[in-house]
Amino acid sequence: MSPRKAKPLFAFMDSRYDIENIKRILASKITKEPVSYLLPSQMSQAFLQRLNEAESVEETLELLKMTPYGKVLEYVSSDASMSTIERALDKYLYEKLLSAGTIESIAKKAGIMNDPVYLKELFGIQADIINIKTVLRCIAEAIPEKDVKRLLVGKGFYLNETMLETLAEASDLQSAINALQGTPYYAIMNDALRAYQSEKSLYVFEKALAEYYVGRINSISLKQPFGLTPLVCYLLLKEHEIKCIGMILNCVKEGLPKEKIKELFIGA
Repeated sequence: MSPRKAKPLFAFMDSRYDIENIKRILASKITKEPVSYLLPSQMSQAFLQRLNEAESVEETLELLKMTPYGKVLEYVSSDASMSTIERALDKYLYEKLLSAGTIESIAKKAGIMNDPVYLKELFGIQADIINIKTVLRCIAEAIPEKDVKRLLVGKGFYLNETMLETLAEASDLQSAINALQGTPYYAIMNDALRAYQSEKSLYVFEKALAEYYVGRINSISLKQPFGLTPLVCYLLLKEHEIKCIGMILNCVKEGLPKEKIKELFIGA
């Protein structure tokens, strides 16, 4: 394995932390709640501070024009919702990695053994899940089909272009789930649909997809002990742990009972 040649891969992972920080800062402008913490990322602390001190979403987006992430503004209108902006950020990042076969290229140059296969699966499934969540939120917000298509990341691992086209055309949850036939997501979403019908929260779908993804990471991590794959799996699992800890702390802060916290917890 060549650390120098693997640099673009870890730069991508750092960019994911940039995106997460931007999302947290933008959310704070809407909720008027201070950002609890920011992740270490490629952005300088000084610039993150400027984003944090911006008075509004509009001012924050204006500052982002000074960064590569300013390109996300091409996908959103001036009155776009927070979820639309988040999806646009994801699209920008993942299309850079997946659309031109970047991940396979990096893995072939820097990795060993089956790194290209496993990394394509790890990040491809992540893109699939982002697309599914995007469509679910767009259905909930009644976003027009043409705008949904603009927000979708290019094909991931299981979802090909035809499936994505059908998914984007879905007008309700059941038709979105039906568009996933032939993939592992179909059974996962159908099972979660029963819980959704009683809770009426998209979180039940997001939780089910997250648990599936964590399971895939764990499975892949056991298949290859060397190279880029175990490193990436380790980082992804640590991210999951941190998110779970953050979720639990927020739940405790809000005074939720233990039983409710257990329901919300995303297991491995």
